Parts: sequence; structure tokens; C-alpha cells
Amino acid sequence: MSSQTTTPSKSPTSTLKLVVLLIVGLLIGVAAGYVIGTSVAPSGPGATTTYTVGVATDLSGGGQDFGIETLNAAQMAVNEMNAQLNATGTPINFKISSQDTLTTTDGALQAVQALVSAGSTIILCHCWSGQLQAVQNFVSTNHVVVASISSTSDLLAVPKPYEFRMLAPDLFQGHALSALLLSQGITHVVVMYRDDPYGQGISGVFKTDFTAKGGTVKLDAYQPSLTDYATEVSVVSSDVSSFGVSSTTAVLLIGFEAEAVNIFGHAALDSVLPNVRWFSSEGIKGSDLLPPSGSADMAAFETKVNLTGTFPQVAVPNDVTTAFLNAFQAKFGHGPTAYGMQAYDGTYLLMNAILAVGKYDPVAVNTVLPSVAMRMVGASGPMVLDSNGDRASQDYVVWKVVYVSSAYSFANIGAWSSTTGELTFS
Repeated sequence: MSSQTTTPSKSPTSTLKLVVLLIVGLLIGVAAGYVIGTSVAPSGPGATTTYTVGVATDLSGGGQDFGIETLNAAQMAVNEMNAQLNATGTPINFKISSQDTLTTTDGALQAVQALVSAGSTIILCHCWSGQLQAVQNFVSTNHVVVASISSTSDLLAVPKPYEFRMLAPDLFQGHALSALLLSQGITHVVVMYRDDPYGQGISGVFKTDFTAKGGTVKLDAYQPSLTDYATEVSVVSSDVSSFGVSSTTAVLLIGFEAEAVNIFGHAALDSVLPNVRWFSSEGIKGSDLLPPSGSADMAAFETKVNLTGTFPQVAVPNDVTTAFLNAFQAKFGHGPTAYGMQAYDGTYLLMNAILAVGKYDPVAVNTVLPSVAMRMVGASGPMVLDSNGDRASQDYVVWKVVYVSSAYSFANIGAWSSTTGELTFS
């Protein structure tokens, strides 16, 4: 697979200042005696030491939108870090080497292997849960640090040598979705979910929480390898009919963007499914759901069913959040729709861990990374990890598809706090 890179321009000065204060500043004291600019010696007088951060991400296939955003955000972080290092006269810089994971589990393993073969053993990986599971044996055996930005399956909330997750397990999202649907008066839910670690994990947590609070749930799994979901949509329609079409019945879709496009296409033509509410997890939220990438007919269906979902994002933005969002908007003409914040923060975390140990050593980085994360506040909020190497807590924003001024868009309408367990609407 060929290596791909992006070259975003330098972010605004305000972003640089915030990152210097909130990220680099927090690192002083991570390792005894560590001061930025003195930990790594250049290879010769006046020479600059360059460290490579590998990026394995979905640059083709159904996750392409997410993958490109991941790479762009990672490059933003590298550009900013290099500017900071240059400003202090530190003879160190970073670069990115990327590989396409093809939006498949096999592709993820091949991409990580290709990066390692090229010398990159500290890697930011888009790595949804099935992909992270696919690379697990290889990275632990070969001592390769992997920071996943999108894996959330509760089934992977176990010790994972050399693997870290920039998102918390779906224990949190399951509770957030349960609170969301209950807040809307929903009592009966048909859950249509990917039959993989991601879908199994979140659907299981949701069902446990929702039924404990008096709701009724029917689980309908689908195979993510299919190219068409007409039969699966028909099953969901039948199950919705058995509950009864009413304001208290809903469909919860737990899947990915490309699957949602096909599923919505069939659901829009069904005699039952356009007449109940639809909700979703974060995995489907992408540009292909809305024009111009997606069809106006599909977007019209989404607004008709009042499509509403959750997405991992800090409930109360901090200064780094605001600076990152502004810089991303300025560079790319739109805000991040998926995992841009996690990619940005994850890249900073890997670079800061390398600086903290003073060398490109995945074994040492694996050891110090949790301590570095504990002292970081990024665009996505505090980055403290739990004993499994997963983000220790996670807030979620609530979004819905809206049609305003002759245009469809995703609008944030509320947030769920992992600290209080409360759901609030703006």
C-alpha cells in the first residue's frame, strides 16, 4: 500500500499559544528532570532529529470520510508541534507516515504491518473496534504502540498490551442513548446493529440499561460484510409493527455511515419505518448522510423520522476545543464531523510521550503514556486513561439532522455528562 500524507497549512497563532500552555506545559515534570528541548540529542552539530508518527486510517472504502479527517487532524497536530519546537530552538521535529486500512479488519492489520516494516512502531490508528481487535496480537507481540481514536466496544474494555483508546468504552454511550430515548418518551425499541464487537458491545449495554428502566428492546443483528440490507430492513419493519407504530416506538441504528446510507434507502420506501422515530450511535454520523455527498431524498427521510444520535465530544468546550474547531474550519472550510478531535489529541499524546522518554522507543512510550495522558487536557477534554488503557470517562453531545435555510445539516441540540449522568438540551 502506498504511503499518503496531507500538508495542511500552519494553524492560527491562537491555537499555538493554547496548545503550548495546555499541552506542552502540562508535560513538564512528567519524567524526572524533563524539559522540552533537552531530552533528545540531535544526531550531529546543528542536525535535527526527526521522529515519525505512523497513521493507519480508512482512506478508502466506507470509512473514507472519517479516515481523511483523521489524517488531516493528525497533520494539524504535527504542524503545530513542529512550530513549537522550532520556536524554542529545539532540534527535533515530527513527521507522519500513513497507510490505508481500507475500512476492513484485514486492511487494518496490513496497514499496521506496513508501517512497522517501514520503521514506524508508534502509531495513531483510526481503528474501530473490529480493526483494533484484528491488530491486537501483532502489536502486543511486536511491541508496537497503537492509539485508537474510534474503538469503543465494551467487549474490549480489558487490558490490551500496547493498545490505548482515545474514547471511553460504550458503557457510557449505552447509558447516554438510553437516557436520550427515555427523555423522548420512547418505551419500545428495535435495535438494528452491526454484528461485530462495536455493535454487540453498545447494543448490549443499551438493552441492559433501557430494560432496567422499564423499556422493551428487540435486537436485530446484521452482518457488516453485506452489500445490501433490504432483507434486514424488512425484519426491522416487521418487529416495529409487532410493537405498534406510535410515538413511543423507535428504531436505534448502531452501525457505520456506508451501511446507514443503504439502510435508509430501503427504510424510506417501507410502509412502516418512516412513521416512527429513528436514533443512532455515533458511527453513522458523516457527510454521506446529507447533500451534496448524500441524496436529498435520504436527508428528507432523516428529517421525517427526526434522526437523532449521540457523538463523543466534551460537553463543555475548553479553550483548546474552541481553538481546534476554529483552526479546522479555517483550513478545511467545515468543522470536523467525526473523530477529528480524537485524532488531534491522540497525535499530541504520542508526540508528547516520545518527548517525555527522550527517544523513539515504543516500550518506553508504552510505559509512560498513561502518565502523560493524565496530565493532558486536549480538544476532546481531559485525557486520563483507566487501567485498561481506555479513556476513563466520556461526555456525548446529542445531534439531529435539521433542514434550515434550504440546507440539511447536523445540529447539536444537547449533551450528556458522564460526571453527572444527566442529559440536558440546549
